[in-house]
Amino acid sequence: VAVGVGFAISDGDSRRGGTGPRSRMDDLTDVDPAGAVRVLSLCSGVGSLDLAVRAVVPNARTVCYVEIEAYCCAVLAARMEEGNLDAAPVWSDLRTFVGRPWCGAVDLIIAGFPCPPVSVAGKRRGIDDDRWLWPDIMRIIRDVRPAGVFIENVPGLLSANGGAAFSSLLEDLATFRFHAEWGVFSAAQVGAPHLRKRVFLLAMADTHDSRLERWVLCGCRRTDE
Repeated sequence: VAVGVGFAISDGDSRRGGTGPRSRMDDLTDVDPAGAVRVLSLCSGVGSLDLAVRAVVPNARTVCYVEIEAYCCAVLAARMEEGNLDAAPVWSDLRTFVGRPWCGAVDLIIAGFPCPPVSVAGKRRGIDDDRWLWPDIMRIIRDVRPAGVFIENVPGLLSANGGAAFSSLLEDLATFRFHAEWGVFSAAQVGAPHLRKRVFLLAMADTHDSRLERWVLCGCRRTDE
């Protein structure tokens, strides 16, 4: 089920795209936040990555969340009602989400996708794990064609499958002409009392003078100041 402030729709029509002059997915993509950097949030959790992006890119506006956990969806809805997160629909299943209707309506895709397949606390089956969601995320990136992609995961992403998992991720992005930079950063680096190391990757499409690039540059300059 996809839920939003004031309405709910089934995800059952997502693969078919609906019938008639206007599909249910069309209703989701009918957004026009003038002048904003439009964000599609995948594996949204409780919206932490959305808040982080908005701290750097003040004009960022989340236009849709994709999250399967009922508790997280409830938190997202509550934070939207409070005004702490952008009001937008929540689609409940990444694997049934259709990206094509969002092409041209999204500037940035963000994703903090599940870490169990690559975490050092698990079996680390990586790309052989049924919970490895990168192929679906890449499918959506391919169909939406955003200007940028911002990804978060645990450091184990870099070494899972002997490095093959991360290499396949980079190869997928490169195939669609994204240039990626990444690094491992800890919460302690920004003043938290714990380490909580995470990999962050920013990939920009091979385009020029995009609205997203200008806002990221402006945001970084404001942060440095």
